[in-house]
Amino acid sequence: EPIRHLHAAILGSAELTAGARVTVHPPSAESQRSVTAIVVSVPDTAAALAHTLRSLDRQSDPPQAVWVVEDHAPSRWADFGPARGRLLNAALEEVATEYVLILETGHELFPRAISQLLRAIEGAVDTPPALAHGIMADDEAGRLWNSLPLEAARLARRAYLTAPLLLRRPVLLDGGGFSESPDLVGYEYHEFLCRLVEAGHRAAFVQQIIGRGPRPQPPALTIAQLRPELTRAALIASAPNLLRGLPSTG
Repeated sequence: EPIRHLHAAILGSAELTAGARVTVHPPSAESQRSVTAIVVSVPDTAAALAHTLRSLDRQSDPPQAVWVVEDHAPSRWADFGPARGRLLNAALEEVATEYVLILETGHELFPRAISQLLRAIEGAVDTPPALAHGIMADDEAGRLWNSLPLEAARLARRAYLTAPLLLRRPVLLDGGGFSESPDLVGYEYHEFLCRLVEAGHRAAFVQQIIGRGPRPQPPALTIAQLRPELTRAALIASAPNLLRGLPSTG
């Protein structure tokens, strides 16, 4: 269909760049808790990006490296958003650590955030969770987000969890990375989480505020807004047992 071809062409035009922008902290010889942070960014957000990077550099358990991935395609952000799936997958090719922290420009993590997320995963008494997340605060809007645990029934009905997420890299890679489909623009995190739950993975939830910043918002023009049935079909194809036959509230 024309609208899908348009979105595919726009995503295909993504101009990806990646680079380490903060101090690289080599892990100690004894440490097995190596973390690489990936920050999804867009042009003209330098001030917000600086806040994000400073918050990572001030962690009590700092990342081994920080990658900033940016989509430099012109006039892209306002209407279509970044090619988030391509950005993340490109960065993952450079990552060799056990854990991957994914966040976006404007997210500021409090100094103990990474330590709390690691403890939540490593403190499990049985099989380690695939990922961990904690509560975020939007000071300007006066509300909390990412404030509910990952639950299959809730996930099947709405996209309510997003970055920041700390993931175990082997699980992330075994799951196939992030979708690059134009039908799922704005739903990249949700679709990935649905696949994890479908495969039997679970998440650890830090029931404390670990940082602040705005919740990632979908771009203005997406297949999900113009042809929601196409996005719904793509989600069901990714996690049929979880999603088939259940209503969606967005």
